[in-house]
Amino acid sequence: MSKFIAVVVAGMAAHAILCPFTKVEESFNLQAIHDIVHHQTDISKYDHLEFPGVVPRTFIGPLFVAMFTWPATVLNSRFLEQYAARIVIASMVCLGLYRLLLSTRKLFGPVTANVTALLLATQFHFLFWSSRPLPNILALPLVLEGFSHWLQAQATNDRKQLNLSIRWLTFTAVVFRFEVGILLAFILLSELVIHRSTSVRDILLNGVVAAVISLLVTVPIDSYFWQTYPLWPEGAVFYFNGVLNKSSEWGTLPMTAYFLSFLPRLLLVSYPLAGIAYLADRRARRLLTPCILFVLAFSFLPHKEWRFIVYTIPIFTIAAATTVNSVYVKSRKQSAANKALLAFIAGSMLLSTLASSFMLYTSMYNYPGGQALEALHHLESPEANVYVHMDVTTAMTGASRFGERYPSWRYSKKEDHENTDHYILAGYTHLITSEPEKYDSEMYEVIYTANGLKSVSIKPFRPYFQSLVKNPQQLLNCAEWQNNLPAKVNVGPVVHILKLKEPTQAFIQVLIKSNPRLMFSKTYCPYCMRAKMLLNQHCPGQYTVLEVDLQSNQLGIKQALYNLSRRTTFPNIFVNGVSIGGSDDISMLANEGKLAEVMGCT
Repeated sequence: MSKFIAVVVAGMAAHAILCPFTKVEESFNLQAIHDIVHHQTDISKYDHLEFPGVVPRTFIGPLFVAMFTWPATVLNSRFLEQYAARIVIASMVCLGLYRLLLSTRKLFGPVTANVTALLLATQFHFLFWSSRPLPNILALPLVLEGFSHWLQAQATNDRKQLNLSIRWLTFTAVVFRFEVGILLAFILLSELVIHRSTSVRDILLNGVVAAVISLLVTVPIDSYFWQTYPLWPEGAVFYFNGVLNKSSEWGTLPMTAYFLSFLPRLLLVSYPLAGIAYLADRRARRLLTPCILFVLAFSFLPHKEWRFIVYTIPIFTIAAATTVNSVYVKSRKQSAANKALLAFIAGSMLLSTLASSFMLYTSMYNYPGGQALEALHHLESPEANVYVHMDVTTAMTGASRFGERYPSWRYSKKEDHENTDHYILAGYTHLITSEPEKYDSEMYEVIYTANGLKSVSIKPFRPYFQSLVKNPQQLLNCAEWQNNLPAKVNVGPVVHILKLKEPTQAFIQVLIKSNPRLMFSKTYCPYCMRAKMLLNQHCPGQYTVLEVDLQSNQLGIKQALYNLSRRTTFPNIFVNGVSIGGSDDISMLANEGKLAEVMGCT
């Protein structure tokens, strides 16, 4: 069985390597892993305090992953650390899957266990997401462990195994994802009412004890990290989604979406095979019934996402494998029909693998934000003075703290800048943005553009098929493989890196524009002190002062002021964007009684 598991492991590794970046729904756990590794107990530096998200999430998963990611810090590369974190998550899923397949082998036999691994290796979503820090994926290894005990209980009629399943799934529901508790409820309902393999006493005893222990674990730890006492994150999530039904604000789908859209895409060829198993195999029906009821229950919620039902994928796949096993056994009796059916299933698995590979290819274009941030580190030297701002699109499409390579650079995701001038006043030297047209092209230059996926369109079947018939050798042309695909992948510019051409000059210009009365001063300059005394008399509290000698780029500011006013001395006083001179000039105006009028003071 190990060689079949190796196929799944290789698939997960390939998906993690080819798509190293993460999206917004993975952000909390990824940033938390980074912060635990690099900031340990200095909670003030943690990302979630500035960007908490809609609801709090548990730190239990990130703590566990960070513990095994920490050794990767010796590589001195945060980008490689992100790979390490992803591999740790994939390893956790693989370990849970291995445990489940051992139980599958005991219940259904070795062929079904091996085919389950092969079928999972054809499923894009399972391979792609099994290394990603989604809350649902961090919960998945524990769910797989709970499922393995559930199957063990069926194989051995051992009630203790079902009790272990109750404990594992209860812990997962309380700490990680509350929907696992709903799935557990359907499993226990089936086992209690239909199969009579447990009792109400066992359910309550194991469930309550496990829930209490889970709360004793999650509440103290998460209250500490969130600096809120007491806090039960998954309880807050349940209240937000289950009671208030706020998740519907992120979009709604029809009731049939899970059965007619999500499951077919998640399972591919395993979906119809699982349907056949439900009708033909009593043991498969025992596994599938709670999962189908679970998916049906979630179909009543208006907001739907595939990750809410991800836990059912292995069970549907095991059921599908029982169908393949049945056909395989019958084909060994020299039945031509069964051999043909087995060949058809093998061909369908190959098509599923090709479809999965195509989805991986398109997914490589889904992270332009991460690509742009990575490109910036190659465009500028580590010693350069870089202060980069990343907009919402950039942060949602791959940019993370693991992508912030150089300690000497500064990175920002602040969302409170009201206009484009504020970005210059904040001191950003670079912007990674999806809206380059908002910024003055005379001040900024585009130094890099990251392409992203725009759309995928299926080519008309008849012209595509005819072209292959006329020129079949084109399929062997590796250089043109993209053009030979049955679908067209449309990519285009999504995220751009803008570089401020003259940062100091731009800063001074915007500063002058933003302040109707502005004095450029030096703290030790007697003429500046004299000018401040005059302005305090005639214009008290109605002007702004920039002490040039306290700035890091004094010579640059001096040159910028000369370019604007042809003055090199201080103070240099601007009113409505125009220099009115220095100390002697405003002294003269004061003597003439015109200083307040010229300054525009009330």
